[in-house]
Amino acid sequence: MASSYDLPDRRSTIPSILKTFSPHVLAYLKAIANNKPPLPAEQSKELGGYTSAGRQPGLLEASNPPSQDPDLETPRVAPHHSAPFPMKDFFDYMASAEGDAAMAPVEQDLTYPISNYFINSSHNTYLTGNQLYSESSTDAYKNVRASLQEEDDLPVIVSLEVHAGHEQQEVMVEIIEQVWRGLLVKPPSGRPEQLPSPGELREKILIKVKYVAPEKVSAPATAEKAAKTRMRRKKSAESSSSSDSDNQGSEDARKQKQSSIIEPLSALGVYTRSYHFKDLSSPEANVPCHVFSLSEKKFMNVHGSHGPTLFSHNRNYLMRAFPSGTRVTSSNLDPAVFWRKGVQIVALNWQKYDAGMMLNEGMFAGSGGWVLKPKEYRGERGGQNAGVSDQSQADAIAHKTLSLSIDILAGARLPLPSGDHDSGGFKPYVKCELHVEKQEERTGAAIEGGGKSSDGEFKRKTKHGRGIDPDFGGERVAFSDVRGVVEQLCFVSPGRSGEYLERRYGTSDLSATSDLLLASTVDPNDRESPIVNSKLMCNVENYRFKILDDEIGKDDLAAWACIRLDRLKSGFRFIRLLDAIGKPSRGSLLVKIEKSLI
Repeated sequence: MASSYDLPDRRSTIPSILKTFSPHVLAYLKAIANNKPPLPAEQSKELGGYTSAGRQPGLLEASNPPSQDPDLETPRVAPHHSAPFPMKDFFDYMASAEGDAAMAPVEQDLTYPISNYFINSSHNTYLTGNQLYSESSTDAYKNVRASLQEEDDLPVIVSLEVHAGHEQQEVMVEIIEQVWRGLLVKPPSGRPEQLPSPGELREKILIKVKYVAPEKVSAPATAEKAAKTRMRRKKSAESSSSSDSDNQGSEDARKQKQSSIIEPLSALGVYTRSYHFKDLSSPEANVPCHVFSLSEKKFMNVHGSHGPTLFSHNRNYLMRAFPSGTRVTSSNLDPAVFWRKGVQIVALNWQKYDAGMMLNEGMFAGSGGWVLKPKEYRGERGGQNAGVSDQSQADAIAHKTLSLSIDILAGARLPLPSGDHDSGGFKPYVKCELHVEKQEERTGAAIEGGGKSSDGEFKRKTKHGRGIDPDFGGERVAFSDVRGVVEQLCFVSPGRSGEYLERRYGTSDLSATSDLLLASTVDPNDRESPIVNSKLMCNVENYRFKILDDEIGKDDLAAWACIRLDRLKSGFRFIRLLDAIGKPSRGSLLVKIEKSLI
């Protein structure tokens, strides 16, 4: 037990507000309330401004409403204020959203062109499992309307990969226009000269589809062509199926499959027109509404040959990156590598909740799927014809030096690893990994590993506790003088070791992360806790917390969390935990966070 925490007798009466929570957590809260140790000055001021009116329920308060228990009226908490606060107010404050480690999302400026935002994106959304033979589902597409009208009104981009023939493309257009009537973006009166903002596109769907220049035909001719197409489809449906016609039909189908996109389908892509990528100096690279889609391998090639130009392009124009086709198991790339290059649409395989998805959670949690880029990553508000420059990401933004320490106090109601039902044998420990940006990412040199995630360079872990309500004794995890940090692109998160992910998910994608993990077995190769080198020249990508179960064999993930560094609050806080498959749990960690960025 850390000597700085003067814990009261745990056998004393527990106030009703917190009776359902860990005795260890309660003991620490009482010690903090008794000024042993005192609240940091900044948090004490926050407590002073805390009022019960108009606040949002937090991690604990969701299942434990504010108490009227008279036992909480004494002692009073006043480490830095002349007017003391009843202990009840302190417990209510810690149980509210103000007590969470993650700062509540602030209202974003939605007036910039859409190229100035990171956009939460899925890949091959219709698949329910692996990329080869898993079943397909249309549920996600059916839910788009409900999502826009009932959950969040920020725009949705639907990316179409079309392999259908011309007749089926016409059917696609009819279905899209019917099902999403009133939601599709209408083309401007003239040629689009710049991208609109998310605020201008509320409750709208943008179609990303291959661009085909409109045919220069008269309106009567277009109407006649459409009528003939409808007649041909009708006759085809009524015709008998002879072997000769079957053979001819198969040949026609093969020809149509090789055909290009029809103009009516292409016309649905108003501000998100997909162009084939040649290079960043091609005429298409200056078309205001173009979108280049690059596989992770192709992207790394472009980064290696034209890194600064790539970064400059993505300030003003849209780019999409997607996982390699070799990721058959639906594993993911490391999205932070691509975000740092300004890529707006980093598509991930949502079919698997691995490290890439954990980072994605840290980036977009509470944002509605749109996150404004750091100022230095944005283009001009007024137009997109500023051209490209040779300014790299290293030159564009100020990098800071980070010192971060986290005292792991206690856990409450930690979820067990998937498939485990015996809390008696659960021996959780917290593992922290610091994943850093490699120097070559900023210089434009080839990135080792091709953007794939890897295990963190620096690791620390606590001793194991017992059961679902463990006491970690205030054990400290610290990283000092880490240089090259961009706060908006760094993350604090609980997760699992790379070796575990490789066994469970077929990938060790953990780069650009720093994790707090709750897990359940010790990796024999990971028993050391190396001291972090000072003055490390790097850019922290994220800090993840993993909770694992200490036992013989593999380290089973129990819970995790991922918080963007610019939203990580200092002081005594609760970290709300997701379970091993990314669903919200009732579990939490009580920690003390000290963060310095200079």
